[in-house]
Amino acid sequence: MLKYVVKRFFISLLTLFILATVVFFLLHSLPGDPISSNNGILPKELMNKLRAHYGLDQPVWKQYIQYFANMFRGELGYSLKHANRTVASVIRESFPVSASLGLRGLALGYPIGVLLGVIAARRRGKPADYICIIIGILAISVPSFILARILQWIFSVKLGWLPVAQWKGFKYTILPVFCMAFGMMNGRSMRAYMLEVVSQDYIKTAKAKGVPERRRVWRHMFRNAMLPMVTGLGPLVAGALTGTFVIETIFSIPGLGKQYVDAVKGLDYTLAMGLTTFFAAFLIFANFMVDLAYGLVDPRVRIE
Repeated sequence: MLKYVVKRFFISLLTLFILATVVFFLLHSLPGDPISSNNGILPKELMNKLRAHYGLDQPVWKQYIQYFANMFRGELGYSLKHANRTVASVIRESFPVSASLGLRGLALGYPIGVLLGVIAARRRGKPADYICIIIGILAISVPSFILARILQWIFSVKLGWLPVAQWKGFKYTILPVFCMAFGMMNGRSMRAYMLEVVSQDYIKTAKAKGVPERRRVWRHMFRNAMLPMVTGLGPLVAGALTGTFVIETIFSIPGLGKQYVDAVKGLDYTLAMGLTTFFAAFLIFANFMVDLAYGLVDPRVRIE
């Protein structure tokens, strides 16, 4: 077990390093820089001093070495667009907002998706099954930006019940939370796992022994069908906690997703790199914990 943990730890570090390297060079391959975007506003001499101050006048390979040297010391640098703000402070302020949005969406959408899968499996071939399948198809096929615009037009513009955007109170959270939760209401995977469990011998044995249907479903079928769902829960939770670019941008939510979009648009290299590193580390850690948890949840799985 210890050997597996150490191996996965070094693989995770290597994955994070490669991802950060690729993103670094992709960002620096974009035309222009954050100082040039102020052309016409700042004097040329001041722009040159700013480039020298932030090291943007150095070759890209020198900037690469310097950035990773600072990162290994735990320094993510200062934002090039936010005056006197470190990347770490931006993450500290924005992460709670994204986490709040993500946890609410996850708490609403994931249980509904699982429940729809259970209902569809129990009512296979009946109208309830088809309704659950249609909801699942819509959940994964309707883009979040389309759903967000439709909900804003209906409930904000036409009816005037809810605010269009911002993140200032409970009413402001209803539309973005529902948009995020709707994408998780896909119960087709749970339905497939439930139908696969139905054909197992232990379910037939329980039925032959006269075990009530409700107990067979929730004590045997549901518990075993949830095991494969645990594998996909890690990336889902990580993605939910770190925010979604589209929803946060459309609803003007000051979370990590919106900060990342603004950083890329403004060529804020240090902020974009810091957020990329944070996103990647969070996702890798979540996958790592899920792999370990899967071995604990399923007694049949043992990591040698």
